[in-house]
Amino acid sequence: GINSFRTQDKYFNYFDTSNGDINIDEDWRPWTLGTSHHRMGGYVTSYRARNASQAQFHFVTIRGSGHMVPENKPPMALAMIANFLGNNEFPIYEAPHSSRRRQ
Repeated sequence: GINSFRTQDKYFNYFDTSNGDINIDEDWRPWTLGTSHHRMGGYVTSYRARNASQAQFHFVTIRGSGHMVPENKPPMALAMIANFLGNNEFPIYEAPHSSRRRQ
């Protein structure tokens, strides 16, 4: 679902990973749009059941969207839905290098 940071903070630790039945497959990290690894879409944490071969659940947020994701961040919303429907991994964000020189 799509929610606010307040809801995200409440449910982020919903999965009990202490008993080993569900494990964090990939810790919280920024993800990006597929077209550019320098445009952050938001953050993702991936979970996997003990005997699963790949991640089965992705907790995904969209950065700076508020509660009207498709209206406020349409490219990010489309990328999130496309990754979900295509069963694709969320691409890893790479921070752009600053072109300004320090003096």
